[in-house]
Amino acid sequence: MSIGPDFFLNILVQSRNTNSDVVDQRREDIYRAFVFLNQSNQGGKLAYNYDFVRLIGEEEGRFLFEIEERSEPLPNVPDDLMAWQEAHLSLLRKEYEGWHKIGEKGHVFSYFIFTQGQHAFIGTLQAKIEKDEKNIPDYHIAGINIPENIKKSVKESVSLVRHYLIGNCKIKPGIVEEALKPVVILWEESIASQCDSFKGDSFSFLFVSLVFACALRSLAQKNVLYVKDKNSKKILVPEHIQIPSDIIMSGSFQNELLPDETLWEKSYCPIPSTKVADIPIKIQAAEDINSLYPTFGKFLFPCENTPLCQQKTISLAPILNSHDFFQTFFIVEKKHSAFFRVVSVCLAIFVLFLCSTLWYHSKTSLCLQASFFYQLQSGKLCSIQENTILTSQENYCIYIKADKDCYVYVFQIDSQDKVFKLFPSSTYKTGANPIKAHIDRWIPPEEKDFFYLDETEGEEQIYLLACLEPISELENIEEIEQSNFQKITAPMGLKGVRTLEKNRKIKNVKGNVVESKIQEFISKGAIVHKVKFLHRK
Repeated sequence: MSIGPDFFLNILVQSRNTNSDVVDQRREDIYRAFVFLNQSNQGGKLAYNYDFVRLIGEEEGRFLFEIEERSEPLPNVPDDLMAWQEAHLSLLRKEYEGWHKIGEKGHVFSYFIFTQGQHAFIGTLQAKIEKDEKNIPDYHIAGINIPENIKKSVKESVSLVRHYLIGNCKIKPGIVEEALKPVVILWEESIASQCDSFKGDSFSFLFVSLVFACALRSLAQKNVLYVKDKNSKKILVPEHIQIPSDIIMSGSFQNELLPDETLWEKSYCPIPSTKVADIPIKIQAAEDINSLYPTFGKFLFPCENTPLCQQKTISLAPILNSHDFFQTFFIVEKKHSAFFRVVSVCLAIFVLFLCSTLWYHSKTSLCLQASFFYQLQSGKLCSIQENTILTSQENYCIYIKADKDCYVYVFQIDSQDKVFKLFPSSTYKTGANPIKAHIDRWIPPEEKDFFYLDETEGEEQIYLLACLEPISELENIEEIEQSNFQKITAPMGLKGVRTLEKNRKIKNVKGNVVESKIQEFISKGAIVHKVKFLHRK
C-alpha cells in the first residue's frame, strides 16, 4: 500500500480532533518540514506520537531545526498503518540485522518524511535511547533507511537528516555516516502527480495511437489475387477462387516469363505463370461458376453447359497453356478492409484534434520560474523558504522568468496586516508590466538591488501573482485592505497548477552566478505563489 504525506497528515489531524479545513491549511506546511511519527514501548504496549520539526535556517553551513509540536500519545492508530508497518519490518529484517529489536523497551522507531521539489520520501529510523549521568538522551542508531537516489535534491535531503541527527539527537557523526547508507527504497511519489502535465500525457497518448494505427494496418490488410493477361489488363480473381497462400507466396521470382518490369508495382508480389500451372482452383459451389463470366468464362469453360461445372476443383494447366494466357501471371496485392478505412479516418480525426488541443494548450498556458532570496550580512544570497527567519539587517529580492510575455504582481503583507504592492510600483520604482518572455528578471531591478525590512517584528508574507492578461483589480493600486486583497486572490488559487523544483544557475543582481532551487509553476489560469517568513530584529 502507499503511505504518503497525506496519510501522515490525516493521522496528525485525527490526533488533534480537528476538521478537514486544517488538512488543507497544513498540507502546504507538511511538504516543507519533517514529520517524525514515533513508535515506542510504554508498559508493554506500542504507543505512537509525532514531532513536527521545521527547518528554521542555516548558520555557517549548519542547518538549524526546531520542534514545533510534540504530541501526546495518539489515541487511535489506524489499522492500515499497523499493517503497513508489519509488512515493512519483515522486509527490513532481511536487509538489516538490527531491526529485530523493534518494540523492545527503550527503543524508538520513527517514520520521517522529507521533501525536495516534487518528490516526497519516507524514511525510517530505529534508535535506542540511553541517558548518561547528566540525564541527557543519547540516541544509538540501530538502522536508518532512506531512498537511494543520485539526484542532488535528494542528497541535500539526506544532508538535512544528517544535520538533524547530529545537531538535535546528539548522535556521533561516524555513526550517522554509517547509518545513512541506503538499505531499501520504501516509497517515492511525485506530489505533482495529482495534477500531471496535460502536455506530457497527450504526447504519450499520441505516440500510443500511432503505434496502434500501424499495428491495426498490418492486421487489417489481406491478400487479393489478380490476373494480368498479355495486354497487361489486371483482372480481380473473385474470392470464391481460393489458391493456397503458402503456394502463392513461395513462387520463384525469375524474370524469364515476366513482361516489361515497368508494369510492376512495388506492392505486388509477382509469380510466374509456369509456377502455378498445376495449382488447383477450389470452387465453393457450382453456381459460383456463373460469377466467373465474362472475365474467366471463355477461358475456363468453352460453353455454359460444360460438364466441368459440377467439379469442385479445376486445373489451370490447360488455360495457362493456351495462346491467350501464354503470358498470364498472378500477382498478390495488399488491400485494406473497409473496417480499417473507418478506423483510420477516426484515428486521423482524433490525432488532428489532439494536435490542435496541444497547440491551444501551449498557447494558453503559462510557465513561470520564480524564487525569493534574502541577503546575509556576508553578502551571500539564500532562498526564502516557509518560516525562514529574516532580521531587519537582511534584505530580500525576487527572481522570475516566464515562457511568455505576462503580467506579474508582487504584494507584501506586513506584521500589521498592511498590504502594499512591490511590483509594478511607482512608489518603489520597480518597473512595469508586461514581463518579457525568456528573460531573467529581478525585482527590484539592478539599480535598486533589494527591498529593505523595517524595524517592526512579526510574521510577513510575500504574494507573487502572474497571468497572461492584466488583472484589472490590481493594476492601479499601491495599497489595499487585506480583506479586499484576499477576495481578489482567493478565486485564483493554485488549482490546476503543476509545481516543480529544479536547480539552476542564475546571475544575481550584482552579476554574480548563484546556484539555487527555482520553483516552476505551470498553469492555464493565474498563478498565485506565496511565502511566509518571520521578521526579527
